[in-house]
Amino acid sequence: MAVSSQPDSPTRPIVRVQVPAKINLALAVGPRRDDGYHDLTTLFQAVSLSDGKLIKPEQIRLPDYDAPQPLGAFSLDGGLEQIVGRFEKVVLETLYREHPSSRLLGKRLGVSHTTIANKLRQYGISGEKG
Repeated sequence: MAVSSQPDSPTRPIVRVQVPAKINLALAVGPRRDDGYHDLTTLFQAVSLSDGKLIKPEQIRLPDYDAPQPLGAFSLDGGLEQIVGRFEKVVLETLYREHPSSRLLGKRLGVSHTTIANKLRQYGISGEKG
């Protein structure tokens, strides 16, 4: 915090205080306690405001919610076989775009092209754009 003092008039000084701004990103109010109050949980993010009174998007640093998460929206519903099957399908669909033949994809994944061809057929994955 920066504080400066300049005389406005001989009798009244002006005090300028620079206070960093913040944005309240989350506020959760807990249940009422026995004393009648509630516990609060807040999440603040500092913003850098240096020019005037307008806030520019580049002055706000928010968490990157668009960043890939370890499992993203991947569903863990079902048994192990179903979960692994969904994951295997996503891996094959993704890598097939970069390696668009069973031979190339098999080489990339270290398995035979016959195994890849069978898996692509099993999951209905083809090079056709639909």
